[in-house]
Amino acid sequence: MNLAKFLVLVLFLAPVACEDARTQSTKSCIVVVSHFGPCANLNEISKITSRSGCGMHVIDKTEGFYGFMHTLLASCSSDKWQYVRRANVGRDAGSALDYVIENYDSLPDILIFTSSSIQKHDRRARLSRLLNINGSSCANNGQHPRTSVYLNQEKNFRIHDYGHSRVTPSTDGAFGEWYDKYVGNLQKDAEKRSCFNIIFRTTRANLRRKPPSFYKALARQVNASPDNEYGHFIERSVASIFINDEQY
Repeated sequence: MNLAKFLVLVLFLAPVACEDARTQSTKSCIVVVSHFGPCANLNEISKITSRSGCGMHVIDKTEGFYGFMHTLLASCSSDKWQYVRRANVGRDAGSALDYVIENYDSLPDILIFTSSSIQKHDRRARLSRLLNINGSSCANNGQHPRTSVYLNQEKNFRIHDYGHSRVTPSTDGAFGEWYDKYVGNLQKDAEKRSCFNIIFRTTRANLRRKPPSFYKALARQVNASPDNEYGHFIERSVASIFINDEQY
């Protein structure tokens, strides 16, 4: 290719490349953080997030000692992120559902969700990955405990204790029965990926494939107590509930 043809090609492609770059940079992106505990983790997440150009929204459910200190001295509010306090119910699943419900008409183009406990479940590395990929994902990378790869392996899943606490049981039976009643068809979705630890990346378009009533029905279940089986069911169903992408 001679120099003249090369220059013509560069001049032709440059506006297209610039337009693609502008399109990427103007997409709205929010990292929603479900928080419980000291504020230090939020500062670390803010540093990771700021490099990506995404904003940050904190849902603080802290109670006990740290909750008392937040109230007495200072909350974890900051000019680096949006901040709301919520009752300590529903765990991370409840926080994710509440954000979608409350912001359904103004969702960002890209939504990333994580707990502030990024030292657990390899969340630090998984969050960094979610900030640097295209598409949707729950960032299963094999470095954190998993009980399954596909949803059909969770059909009979139940959980009665988590950590040192009793889990309020589902009144809808095991995972498979609940899934068929409230989320989808487990036989049809048998090879959808199982997700864990409520960390994921999705889009406004994906979230709006489900109506607000869908999310509200799940929120009523999981927000009925601090920890119940529904939260663990929703955790495994993130691909079906929040990602809604046939390619995932």
